[in-house]
Amino acid sequence: MKITKSYLVKAVAFIALLFVLFTPNVSVAQTAFEEDVNDQSEPIEAPINNFVLAGVVAAIAMGYVMVSKKRQSA
Repeated sequence: MKITKSYLVKAVAFIALLFVLFTPNVSVAQTAFEEDVNDQSEPIEAPINNFVLAGVVAAIAMGYVMVSKKRQSA
């Protein structure tokens, strides 16, 4: 039985995907609060500024440029 290169690449990609999906869940886990901690307070809203929209637009533009360059060379 011969293992092809594409099979090996798919297997490595699948393992990497599993690692990326399950690692953040473990890294953000915290211990339980003690009984004297007041964890029922009002949630604090995080301010989201306008740079998030600019970052998304820049990412889309960069992706478009990279895909168009790849299509021209292919």
